[in-house]
Amino acid sequence: MQWQDEVSTMGRFKVAYCDPARIHKGEHSFYMTGELKKELAKVKSKKGKNEIVEREHRRKMNNVSAYIGRVIRKRGIAKDCIFAPYHFE
Repeated sequence: MQWQDEVSTMGRFKVAYCDPARIHKGEHSFYMTGELKKELAKVKSKKGKNEIVEREHRRKMNNVSAYIGRVIRKRGIAKDCIFAPYHFE
């Protein structure tokens, strides 16, 4: 796909891509592991449980952000554009 874009623009633009499998909807959600279930069982209040769930979701989003940052750092120097194709729905 990268090669086609560079050929179609006749080499005027250097293009890099993020891996769609690393930024799709599944990467933004987390799974209820046994450890997380134990942590949620210890907390009695709804607010406390929501904070734990929000913390885990934020951690997953940070993983995606770190991946995008690595792509920009490694490939962005020699490229004109970095595309990040995604599909959430």
